[in-house]
Amino acid sequence: MVSATAAASQGMWFARTLAFRARTASRPRSRHSGPAPCRLGTARSRVPTCQRFLGPWGTPIMSGGCVSLDCDSAAALPVPAATAAVADATQLQLPEPLASNRYVHPRRKYWLRLTIEEAVLLGLGEIDYQVSDPQAHYTLPWAWTTVWQKMTWQKLGFDTFPFDNDQFAHPGAGMITYEFARSNGFSFAASSVVTLTSSILWKQFGEFQERNFLNSIITTSFAGVAIGEAASQVGSYLDAGRSTPLTQVLSLLVDPVRKVHDWIDGAEPLRTTNVDALGLSRDVGATLRLTGGPMVTRASSTGRADRTYGDFSIGARAHVVNIPGYEDPGRSSRWWDDGNESDLACDLQLGQTGLDDVYFLARVAPVGWFTKSVAGKGEERTGQRFWIGPTVGFDYVIHDYDRLGNGTPPDRFSTSQLGLEFEHDLFFPHGRLRTGLAIQGQFGPVQSLALNRYLSNAGDVGLLPEATRDQGYYWSWGLGAVPAIELRVGPVRAGGLARLDEFHGTYALQAPTAGTVTLRDWAFVGDAWIGVVPTPVLEFAVDGRWRAREGAVDMAVASRGERSILTTATLAF
Repeated sequence: MVSATAAASQGMWFARTLAFRARTASRPRSRHSGPAPCRLGTARSRVPTCQRFLGPWGTPIMSGGCVSLDCDSAAALPVPAATAAVADATQLQLPEPLASNRYVHPRRKYWLRLTIEEAVLLGLGEIDYQVSDPQAHYTLPWAWTTVWQKMTWQKLGFDTFPFDNDQFAHPGAGMITYEFARSNGFSFAASSVVTLTSSILWKQFGEFQERNFLNSIITTSFAGVAIGEAASQVGSYLDAGRSTPLTQVLSLLVDPVRKVHDWIDGAEPLRTTNVDALGLSRDVGATLRLTGGPMVTRASSTGRADRTYGDFSIGARAHVVNIPGYEDPGRSSRWWDDGNESDLACDLQLGQTGLDDVYFLARVAPVGWFTKSVAGKGEERTGQRFWIGPTVGFDYVIHDYDRLGNGTPPDRFSTSQLGLEFEHDLFFPHGRLRTGLAIQGQFGPVQSLALNRYLSNAGDVGLLPEATRDQGYYWSWGLGAVPAIELRVGPVRAGGLARLDEFHGTYALQAPTAGTVTLRDWAFVGDAWIGVVPTPVLEFAVDGRWRAREGAVDMAVASRGERSILTTATLAF
């Protein structure tokens, strides 16, 4: 059966079809055998719709034959029996984009409030900027020529500020900007434009006597959109089920801006009665995971003996595919265009000297295609489902390979990403095989792993980019790939995941040097696990992890490696 929300969306789609048919009523009819349509021009005319849409694997989006709309002025027209049989056997979903934030009453757009909030945010940013004594960074005069040069993008550059200043402050400002727009009733696309525009305005006028730092605009926009939309998706999912103290608190923590705006506006999220024991919605695809457990690590590095460490790993992940009926049986195919697929993840590793590892990821697919052909429920499901879409992402990675006092700074990199992701599920009785792949181009700062070796070999500092000389990192372009596979049979699951990042340094838009040297780094993390799921919400697993890291500055090369064994317990909702 089609849900009330799906039925409403189908009605809207047919209303647009009706308007189109009205404009073309005078054209000759196609050779379709069946009852003639009733006359157009009357209120709510009845029109048969005889198209057929096919998704991947030939999945019907709308079955053949005619689907009719009720009208006030015509008798009911029969629907062919074959069509009725198909409609009973499949869950029909029309190819209409989905809104990811759903409310009892449609949200209006608060243009004035958004303008005021953005002005206040930029104003507070300017106060903080002036208090920080920015004169040391001024490179442009206070003159009308500066206005013209900046507005025509003649003064571009990459900055040389501390690593975390760039990769914390800019994503934070972008996230708040994006959430202001999103929670004021604007779509994913409109909120993204607001975030990019705000970032450009800040560089043009907020930091008037500095160059337009391209890295700031990229990081603020990409990270703001990725983190802001992922948080919005998780918050909306938590609000789509039964209202409980737990879901209310979690939603407020994940997406506070939207919750405050909803409270001010009296906006009520559209809730479902199809919920699990915790009150979480089962209408869409979503997984919330909390993981923790001890680990033992064996580390190796260039020029040093191997060491062994004992650590404790904790992590959280929220994966949302905000498509109604995602987990239900049936056949359907449709597009989405409102950021309906998202990932938000954070992993921490605690060791003898404190925090040894941080991994943060926010990634969202703004648009995409989803199709499924699934029969049965629960352990009896058979069939397959698939989605694919372009992605916008941001990650922050820090890992201390040399944690026992040799003076080497922790390895770190952070990237803004634009890529493509897909996921495929194959269901069979009492089991599922899931495969996925995310690939992306990426830009961001990378701590040069081989810099100390280059300097100790009497390397020429004058050949290094300005940021490398001042802060130890360089601006890079690169590629990343994350393939994954998991097999579940009954209560047993086994799988693997790999993450590969490659970086190449750039001298573009930076102060000239006496020459150039090659700057490159790559990082790899591979996981393989086997576990058991004794209850639907609890998992125990043993995980083997391999890390490899290598960097080069000119002819100087440095490498690091680790092999770890983890035992973990996971709460999955």
